Parts: sequence; structure tokens; C-alpha cells
Amino acid sequence: MGVQNQASADTANTLFMAYAEDLFARVGESGIYDHICEIIDTDAEVNEIDILETMPALREWIGPKRFDSVRLSTFSVAMKSYEKSFEIPRRKLAGMTIPALEKRIQTWLNNFTMIYDKLAIALIVSNPTCYDGVALASASHVRGPAGATQSNITTSAFSVANHKAIVSAMQSLCDENSEPFEISPNLIVCGPKTLSAVLEVTKSTTRLAAVDNAGAETGTRVAAATIDNVFAGAELYGGGSMLVICSKRLIGTYDDYVLYLDTTKGCKPVIGFRKRAPEVTSMTEMTSPDRFKRDVYQWSVEVDIVFAPGAWQVLHFLLV
Repeated sequence: MGVQNQASADTANTLFMAYAEDLFARVGESGIYDHICEIIDTDAEVNEIDILETMPALREWIGPKRFDSVRLSTFSVAMKSYEKSFEIPRRKLAGMTIPALEKRIQTWLNNFTMIYDKLAIALIVSNPTCYDGVALASASHVRGPAGATQSNITTSAFSVANHKAIVSAMQSLCDENSEPFEISPNLIVCGPKTLSAVLEVTKSTTRLAAVDNAGAETGTRVAAATIDNVFAGAELYGGGSMLVICSKRLIGTYDDYVLYLDTTKGCKPVIGFRKRAPEVTSMTEMTSPDRFKRDVYQWSVEVDIVFAPGAWQVLHFLLV
């Protein structure tokens, strides 16, 4: 049996608020944003990202101490607001059973709890300008050893060779004093298209190799052999020790993207400044403007948050 008129709206609103309170307490719980993004609560409309990029190098203490300035970079971002809203005609709501109404509200709210995933991934694939004046993914990041530039981008398809090269490149990153950042990737985020290939490299302890008559891995493919996985050591995070997450947002234009991350350093490649957590609003009174004019009830979820690029050093892009 359905509920009627104002009682319909009151029932829907009670269910909506109850589900929202529970779900928003667990925003991102099953998502990936917390691996790639740091959320900072703020009251400011314009927020500054402070990146401590270079510390003085250790040297032998002979004579007076030498006090060098640290390298501190600042990047400003303005707050943004986001919303997701829906409406139900009063007569349709009045004819719904409680279970049907519950299912609709739960489905709608569950989709919205992925807001941080959506915004964090969108920020990364948009490749915005980073604090050092170049794109987040770039072959020209400044202030490397002896003034050299450094890269966190590979523009070719995922492969065993590229995997090895990317891990090595991330581990080789240094500051301008040639001090290692001590980066080692422990997480890969990829889309459905590349998931199988990524798992074959990172989750196995053996791998198949095509060999020629002389036993080399190159040449005419005449046989297959099982050999030890070269990624089984801790430093290369193979043999099942590297976490792999499949993002359903890396599809279409981004289906070849593979993101390597080091999540152990405390700094993240994406920073989110949050002024207001996801919050439910509703227009469910018989006297509400759109109920009066159009005979519909309306609900929204609103959030004030802005995402910005952070530490490029802990992220490496592989894309075609």
C-alpha cells in the first residue's frame, strides 16, 4: 500500500535523511580517493598548498654549522561547490510502496557517495598545472639534481619493460641536493582494459616467456616456458605484494591510463580542501515552491570542496 500526499513526502524525507547520514559517514569507504587524495577541512574560500620540496643535505660538521633555506612552494586554489539533485512527482510518490521508495533512495545515495573518487580521478586525468609550474604529469619537473629536470610520465602502453622502467624511475627521483625522495610505488590504479595485464605482472610469482631455439626471449616464437618472476623481490613489489585497484572511471579516452603511486610517504598527488561535507537538503512541503508550481518533491546533496594537484613525486602516469 502506498502513502499519500504530505505523508508521502514526510516518509520519503525520513528515509532519505536516515540513509544519507549512514552513507555519508562512510563516504569513500569502498572507493580509491583515500589512496590518492588527502582531504583537509577548511573554512577558507581560497586555500594554499604548501609543499616542502627540498631540505638541507647532510654534511660533515667541520667548523661552523651552515644553515640553508628549505625549498617551500605555495599553490593557491579557490573553493568550489557541487550538487546532485533529483525530483519525484507527488502523485508518483504517493503511489509508491515503502520498499520501492527505499530502493530508489538507496540507489541514488549510494551513487553519490563516490563523489570524492569522481573528483579526484577527474583532477588527475585533466593533468592540471602543478605547484612547480608544469603539468602534474610532465617530463619537465624542475629542481632536480644539479638543476636537472625529472619526469613522472611514460607515453606508451603498459608492458613488462615499462613496468620495470617506471619502478626504477620512481625510485631514482631526487631533490635538488641529490638526496633521494625514497619513493617506491606500492599501488597501481588502472582501468578495466589494462587490469588483466597489470595483474599478470604484479600478482604472479611466475610468468610465461616465449623463447627461440637458443632459449632467448627474443626471436622466432617456437615454444613457451615458465620462468621465475623478475618482480618477486620486495623492491619491485611483485609476487602479489603490489596493491592493484581497478577504477571504472578509467575508460574511453582514459582506458590505457595506468597510475603508479607511493602511498607510504604521507604526501599525496591530490589534495582536497573541504569546506562543507556532503549534506542533504530537501523541498518536501506541500507549500514548497516547485511542489506548488510543478507538483514535484525535490532532494539534493550538496558539498563545498576543491581538489588540486599536490606532490607529483609520488605519482607516475603511464598513458598512450
